[in-house]
Amino acid sequence: MKKLCVFWIVWLFSFSVYAQDSMHHISAKNIIYAEMWGNTYHYSLNYERIILQPRYFKMSIRTGIGMLPAVGFYEGRNYNAIDFSLPIELNVMVGKKSNYLDIGIGYAYDYTHGFQTRIAMFIGWNDSILIANGIDPSLPFHVPRDPPPPLDIWDVHRLTYRVSYRHQSPQSGWFWRIGIGNSYFISDKHYYINYDTMRFYALGFGRSF
Repeated sequence: MKKLCVFWIVWLFSFSVYAQDSMHHISAKNIIYAEMWGNTYHYSLNYERIILQPRYFKMSIRTGIGMLPAVGFYEGRNYNAIDFSLPIELNVMVGKKSNYLDIGIGYAYDYTHGFQTRIAMFIGWNDSILIANGIDPSLPFHVPRDPPPPLDIWDVHRLTYRVSYRHQSPQSGWFWRIGIGNSYFISDKHYYINYDTMRFYALGFGRSF
C-alpha cells in the first residue's frame, strides 16, 4: 500500500511539473511581423523562429529586410535614393504565459544607393555639422550647391542590442513587441555620419503560427 501511495505521489508531482512546463511552452514557433524603426531605423518585414525552449527561458533567431525610398529636390530636379537594411538577431526571452522580457543581440548591414545629398537631408543635423561637410544650411533640404553624380553613399556594418517587452501567446495569435536598443558601427563607408553609436526605438506587430 505504501509503495502504491508513493507511486501516485511521484506520478502526480511529475504530471504537475509537466503541466506547468506545457503551459509555458510556445507551440507557435514561427512569427512574421512588421517593425517600425528598430534595427533598420525605418521599416522592415521580418521572420522569427523559436529554436530553443528550456524550462527557464526561450531562444529565437530573427532576420528580415528593410527598404525606404527617399527623394531630394534641387534646382527643379529630383534626386532619388533607396535605403536597404538586412538585420539578423538572436533573442533570449524570459517570462510566463504571454508576457516576456526579450533581449536581442545581432548584426545589421545598411546600404544606400543615391546621392551624397541623401544623408544630410534625412537626418537634419545642426548647421555647424552641415557647414563642416561643405553643405549650405540655407538651401532647401540641406542640399549642396553642386550635387555630385550618383554613387553608393551608405555602406555600413553594425552590431546591435535591444531590450523589449514582448507579448506572444503560446498558441498561434497576434504578436507585438516594443523596445529600445543601440547600434555600434564596426565598419562603414559614408559621408556625413561622425559618431560610433546610435540609439533606436522599436515597435513590431505581426502574427505567430
